[in-house]
Amino acid sequence: AFHYGLETDFVINLSKFLIISQSSSLLKTYVSKFEYREIIYGDRELSHAPAQKHTLGISYDFSKYITGLKLNIQSNYITEFYFEEQNNVKSEPYKLIDLSIQYKYKNITLSLWSKNITNEKYPIRGYSFVLDPTYIIKSYKSFGNPRSTGITLTFNIDD
Repeated sequence: AFHYGLETDFVINLSKFLIISQSSSLLKTYVSKFEYREIIYGDRELSHAPAQKHTLGISYDFSKYITGLKLNIQSNYITEFYFEEQNNVKSEPYKLIDLSIQYKYKNITLSLWSKNITNEKYPIRGYSFVLDPTYIIKSYKSFGNPRSTGITLTFNIDD
């Protein structure tokens, strides 16, 4: 097998209050043919190795209006990938959007956040095996987290 790729990260300070960040990764993988229990696999990309991942983030500091208030939005895009080396089942490409609002006062930070705000249903694992007496191989998927929201309170003794 082999894999190689390229990663880039950019941070652009558009102003004292607005920051845009972007990261991308391109990955090329290959696993040669191999045999397991008299079945030939491989001769394709590795499993759990999406060819592309892209992240775009926007951070806005509202300090000129309210001291300590910041908004963060991040979009993550991941292309399709194989779930296993022993089958050809692939994920679908997906995009997740995360959002957080933070308020910092002295050494205390209060953050209200939400991950996967569009409640995207996206598979992160896929399996193929026989589970019932019919001896038919079926595919099963497990999915990533649905929308989750929370509050985080952080106390930093170094501030």
